[in-house]
Amino acid sequence: MFAGLTERDFDAYQPQKWRSNTFNLERIAVREKLSLLGRAAGALIGSDGQPLMVELSAEHPALWNHRQVDCQQVFLSRGTEARRQLDTFIDRGRSMASLLEDPSPQRSHIFLFAGIWLEHVRIGLRLHADARVDRENFEKQVADRWEAQTFVEQVRGLPPDLTIGVDGGPSLPASSCEDSTIPALVTALAAPRAPSEPRWFSISPRLDRAAAIAAGPHLAATVHEILIALMPAYQFIAWTPDNDHISMRDQLRERTALIKRRGLARQDKVRVVGGMFAGRAGTVVDIDARGMLKVLLGSVPLKLRADEVEKDP
Repeated sequence: MFAGLTERDFDAYQPQKWRSNTFNLERIAVREKLSLLGRAAGALIGSDGQPLMVELSAEHPALWNHRQVDCQQVFLSRGTEARRQLDTFIDRGRSMASLLEDPSPQRSHIFLFAGIWLEHVRIGLRLHADARVDRENFEKQVADRWEAQTFVEQVRGLPPDLTIGVDGGPSLPASSCEDSTIPALVTALAAPRAPSEPRWFSISPRLDRAAAIAAGPHLAATVHEILIALMPAYQFIAWTPDNDHISMRDQLRERTALIKRRGLARQDKVRVVGGMFAGRAGTVVDIDARGMLKVLLGSVPLKLRADEVEKDP
């Protein structure tokens, strides 16, 4: 049972501790509390009718947190199978530098979260610019005036202390959101940026340290209430086969059809026709549900589209 946060929990994120493994045990204790908050949020159901998966950020310095732990978060997002269906499209739209900088799924998929920093707690919804499928689905919807108004009404109905914005710009009270606000934020999210510049669309409140501690065990109920309130916004943005405004289903079907047209099957000998492995010969060892071929080039397994290989005679 969640017992509340303490001064010690917040102090685990003092700047002098960020890059040191010495304080991992302190952060593990907080991680366990965040896990309880994730459970307290209940089995939230995504747009695809499946429960959202609960994950926790690392308590130790690692590649995806830039080798420093300045906060910890619990994430709720689409499950593993749903991610696999989309990751090939998303990863092909991300630069290698971006993938190396942050390979975590939160960079590629919309999610709900609750997190603790040194001086505050945040609870909300976030969408990164690199989450291409969800971002483009969102962008396509709000380009339609009626859809944009629908989302604005959802946002206006959120608790009064929530704000909405994109990194690098002002955060506005959700209650004062206007019809032009959302399209402008989506445009800002998709704007070109330096590889090292973060770009997140967020809807969240910020509870200062003292208020979060004073809430005690009741903080779990606050987290639950805010995440429940944000579910309509999450479901509006998140791509699913039934919330497809960018014809992703057509792209998935086309991949499968292309494999059939080319007569590709397991154990076929193929030759790569593009990219850094062009000219290399290999063997198809698997074909997945997303229409991707797993090709073995010598001892190196590689996932390729059907149009990236040709069948050896």
